[in-house]
Amino acid sequence: MKFYERLKGLREFDILSGLDKVYQKIERRQRAWKKSVGSLCPEGCGNCCVPFEPHVYDCEAMYMAMYLIACEPAAAKAIRDGTYPMQREDNDKGCFLFDPQNEYHCTVYGGRALICRMFGYCGDRGKDGKVRWKPCRHLSEEFLSAHEPPLEHKEYDSKELLSIIKALPPSMNDFMEEVLSLDPGKSAETRPLRQALPEALRRLQFLLAYAKVSPSDDGDDDNTPPNSPPEPISA
Repeated sequence: MKFYERLKGLREFDILSGLDKVYQKIERRQRAWKKSVGSLCPEGCGNCCVPFEPHVYDCEAMYMAMYLIACEPAAAKAIRDGTYPMQREDNDKGCFLFDPQNEYHCTVYGGRALICRMFGYCGDRGKDGKVRWKPCRHLSEEFLSAHEPPLEHKEYDSKELLSIIKALPPSMNDFMEEVLSLDPGKSAETRPLRQALPEALRRLQFLLAYAKVSPSDDGDDDNTPPNSPPEPISA
């Protein structure tokens, strides 16, 4: 059962179900690309997360919030209430969900944001509409030159990719368009994760309480956002 199944019957369920399909498509397309380009993420690296905080669409924040409510209820409650124990000293400079002591670093991997799923193994489209791709800037020259096929820190156009790697990576632009189409009435603007996620948690916990669903919340039976008036429910 999907972790967002408890929202079934609400408009939010349809949005999360659609986003889940996009995430699955990303995984399939990247799997095919990896067969051609090979592995490009050294085990336990995580350098791309250190200085970076994702800016997310509302549906991404909602997906991550529902994942936390279902799978990490104590963390969901702490983030909602502003008491989440930060794992890094320079928390203001990057993702607050990054744990430098954890081998895998991401503490919300199953619910991670769109850009986190695409980074490294996706390209984008240039002004000519054709796919282009550049290896991660955190990879060393030694790593790239020893890679098979050998690569450089440069932007490869479609022609070069087909010549060297015999394949094209999935395009970030295509996936972003699909995500935006899930809720066309919403703004296309993104917000910092630390701002969007607590709001999404409060809203979802209110919706779940309204629907008389009782998610686990670390012993806290009150799923209504603290110190917040009731919000209107989406049609």
